[in-house]
Amino acid sequence: MPGYEAIDLRYSADGDLMLDAGGAVLDTAISPLLSFKQEIVSRVLSSANDWEAHPWLGTNASQFVGEPINEDTMEALSSSIRHGLTVDGLVSDRDLEIMWAQWGTNSAGILLT
Repeated sequence: MPGYEAIDLRYSADGDLMLDAGGAVLDTAISPLLSFKQEIVSRVLSSANDWEAHPWLGTNASQFVGEPINEDTMEALSSSIRHGLTVDGLVSDRDLEIMWAQWGTNSAGILLT
């Protein structure tokens, strides 16, 4: 992530553009890391072929929905996320740590640092 200084349009977790009280579109100029965070979230939530211009981008995490939560599944999901974030250099492999924990019978959490 060294030198990441992009400015992007700001959008909500649902993908909607964010507006100020006057209706102007907000951007990420307040924090360059906000743009980086948005890019990571978009990438993790996307699958290959979601973007016509960049069909290789995405983590394909949705393919793990409904799978049993066990070491094999979570390691495969972690590997898929790692590949999706590092394939084009968005994140350096050495800068990315992925941890997971089971929260219950049917849920787990993933932490990216």
